[in-house]
Amino acid sequence: MQKIKTRLIYPIFIPHTGCPFRCIYCNQNKITRVAPTTIYEIEEKRRAIKDFITKHKDNYKEIAFYGGSFTCLTREKITSYFAQITPYFDDKTFFRVSTRPDFLDYEILQFLKSMKVNTIELGIQSFADKVLVACKRGYNTEIAVNACKMVLSQGFNLSVQFLIGLPEEDLECIKHNIEKLIEIKPDFVRLYPLLVLKETELDDLYKNGAYKPLSLDDAVKICSMYLKTCNENEIKVIKIGLHSDIAKDDVVAGPFHERIGELVRERIRMGQ
Repeated sequence: MQKIKTRLIYPIFIPHTGCPFRCIYCNQNKITRVAPTTIYEIEEKRRAIKDFITKHKDNYKEIAFYGGSFTCLTREKITSYFAQITPYFDDKTFFRVSTRPDFLDYEILQFLKSMKVNTIELGIQSFADKVLVACKRGYNTEIAVNACKMVLSQGFNLSVQFLIGLPEEDLECIKHNIEKLIEIKPDFVRLYPLLVLKETELDDLYKNGAYKPLSLDDAVKICSMYLKTCNENEIKVIKIGLHSDIAKDDVVAGPFHERIGELVRERIRMGQ
């Protein structure tokens, strides 16, 4: 399998699709600001996808399925999603999918490899058991670590997502996450300081005083710890913070800043 690191991505959002859980912080529809993309709606995107592939015919690129738990879907549905797009593929086009660490095994990875998946993004969120329990993630640290190593062992690019400031997270949890990050050494990392979104269980906990979000300063400080570690270990951080056009009315509380990535990088430049 050819492992290509690429930043040319055409995103298709399938929020909540396939996921059997609803974590206390999650509202993908608010984050993506789109309804789940059905197989049939992909047909409407065909021309745009074809144009994207044609425009970048000389570059490696990926068609990415974001927001859902892709490997929780049936093989039939996965194949149906891919079948809408593969007729336009050239030899430099691949798929990228996001999923949960507890819905992976060697069999599904071999299937994804046969379908030209190049990158797998895992919503790890934390490697600390007490944090995973508090967030109702439904898996433990061992499962998360093993999933990461399994993806890398099969020749995929691995992208890992962390949420910063989860319930029960403390400095020891952060240090543990960083140690595991160095041990696993994924290809890419996303860092998302946790925001309290409307219509989530976390919103209720916040309003009841049971959860206190990070301040912006603390979020920047913690993200800079992760970013510095990634820089020192040649791990690419591809995103810090949610996209800036999230509807502000949907954010109840938390360290939102439209240019939080710049604040994090500036902190490192200042040697802090």
